[in-house]
Amino acid sequence: MSGYTDGHRAVVQVMMSRGMVGEKELMEMVSTDRADVLGEQLHLIGSRLTFLSLEIRRITDPEDGTPFWCLINSKSDPFPKLGSPFSKQDSDLFKRIVEAIVKEGKVSYPEALALRKDMVGHVTAESAEAALSLFLSSGWLKEINKGEVVMGCRSMLELKTYCKDVFGDLVHSCTLCSQIVTYGESHKECGAMLHTYCFQRLSESRTNPS
Repeated sequence: MSGYTDGHRAVVQVMMSRGMVGEKELMEMVSTDRADVLGEQLHLIGSRLTFLSLEIRRITDPEDGTPFWCLINSKSDPFPKLGSPFSKQDSDLFKRIVEAIVKEGKVSYPEALALRKDMVGHVTAESAEAALSLFLSSGWLKEINKGEVVMGCRSMLELKTYCKDVFGDLVHSCTLCSQIVTYGESHKECGAMLHTYCFQRLSESRTNPS
């Protein structure tokens, strides 16, 4: 693909509608099996989105290492407004869930829903559950271990600066990948925290040095 083509525009449409797309799917869209080629194409696309304060960044899932590319808001306001499906109540609930995750590492599904009770105005259990389902399906949050809620890949990328500004020393960065880590593995010698996948990579590199 040379120059900016209809193929690039198709990628933009997918990224705008979904926010987070798997690397394998994007490779198929740009007809390549090379991650470096995909990165070049997404860099070209990203250069056309800077005037909207949008960026495309890569991240790996902290549980299994699956690579994703996310469309994120580069403005100081961490909660995107462009094409956002979230209401003000949804955003308020989301902020409360993020705060609980930062402080506790992860929260149960019922605990996340219960955070609606302290919100201004009447928020029904049904509307809170619908919002939580949307957060999970769009990659802002992730469910692990059948019922525990943690930060999703989109939040890890887009809310990193926000969380550090708001929560200070409560926010930790993974020693290996430098992304936010709220749960995972703790290094026995120094106490540093790592994502589950990053810990596995580190352990494997020490067991089988190249």
